[in-house]
This record gives sequence, structure tokens and C-alpha cells, in this order.
Amino acid sequence: CFLVGQCLLYVPCLFNDQLSLALLELGVLFVNDINSQNYTARPPPATASPSSNLLSTIDRAAFAQLLWQKQRWRINTGLRLDDNSIYGQVVTPRGAAIYQANAQTTVKFIYGEAFQEPSAKDLYGGWNGRQANPNLVPERARNAEVVGIYQQIHWQHQASLYAANYRNVIAGGQNVGRREIRGLEYRGNYRYANALTGFSHITGHLYYTFTQARADHHYNNVTGLWQAQWASQGDI
Repeated sequence: CFLVGQCLLYVPCLFNDQLSLALLELGVLFVNDINSQNYTARPPPATASPSSNLLSTIDRAAFAQLLWQKQRWRINTGLRLDDNSIYGQVVTPRGAAIYQANAQTTVKFIYGEAFQEPSAKDLYGGWNGRQANPNLVPERARNAEVVGIYQQIHWQHQASLYAANYRNVIAGGQNVGRREIRGLEYRGNYRYANALTGFSHITGHLYYTFTQARADHHYNNVTGLWQAQWASQGDI
């Protein structure tokens, strides 16, 4: 584009009840015409990724489950074997025991383990605003929970205590240590007949949750480094 012709004019203007002169610049601007006849298209993206940018992995898994029930007890156990061509073999168990104390009361005991492989984004998807690390190892987790359920005519109460432990936690392109979660939860549901004929039952829900989370490493925004120190954690 280019500019043809230019002139400067002083015009009167009123500002804060005072008369003053303002400088006005005039000109004619011509812009090159861009259309489908003279547009140069950018080259298309590559149809295939180079071999240096490809990685193949093989995942195999097998699991077994056992269900056993006798009188007031019901036991559900499971075992899973994962075999990854990069990270090797991992065995994770899971089990639950359910005790039916009576027609109104049930107690559950639950335990499980898990592991999480690093995602391709965490391994290789780095850019200026995000770190990647091809040397990451899988996260590991253990979880235990106790649940109590009590059923009444109009109410059902359910309370649970839970604990979870994580290690090799992935954050900021690094495995940054351990995290712990402890908490309790209450859920109440009620259902009453409606005194008004033709209307549905009156139902409602009550919820309460308390969670305490801690981590043994924290990121220091001033130094840009991870620091080894147990402290409370926010949403993890």
C-alpha cells in the first residue's frame, strides 16, 4: 500500500468551555487489491509425519475377578496385569467387602490400586508455555474407603471415609513426589408423600464433603523450582 497526497489543517474546537485549534491531517490511502487472481497460497501441511516424530508402543492387559457371597457377606475381588512395551509390567489389585448387618444397615470396605501412564502431551507436547519430558514414569495410586448406608422409611443416609495416596505425581513436565488426600462425605436423601392430591412426592437431597489434601513438593513461582516440603494443597 502507499499514500498519495497529504495536507494539514488547523480547525477550531471547544474543550472545557475554551476555544482552541486542533491539527487535522488529511490524505488518500491506496491499498493493493488482493483477490483470488493474485493470492499466493501457502504450501499445504505435510501428509505424513517423519519417522523421527513417531513412537510406537504396545499395551497388553489381563484381569481376573472373583465374586463370593455367604450369608451377610459379599466379597468382590479383582486383579489386573498391564504390560507396556516402555514401562514394563504392573499388577494392580482391587477389592470390596460388603456386610449386610440388617435390612436397614449396610457397610462397605473398598480398596484399590491404579497406575497412570504419562500422556503423549506430557512426554512430547512441549512448547514455550508448557514443559514436556520424555523421561516421565507412570503415576501410582492407592485408595481405601469405608461406606455406611442406613435406610429408613423416608430417609436414606450414606456416609463415607476415604484416603488416597499418590506417588510419582506428574506436574509441570516432572514427577514431583507424593500427594495425600483424606476426607469424609455425607449424602442424605428423603422422600415424603405430598399432602396435595395429584402432586408428586416431596423429595430432597443433602450433601456435605470435607477434603484435606497435602503434597510433599510445591512449585515456587519466584525461583521457578519445585521445593520439597509437605504442605496443604488446593484442587488436585
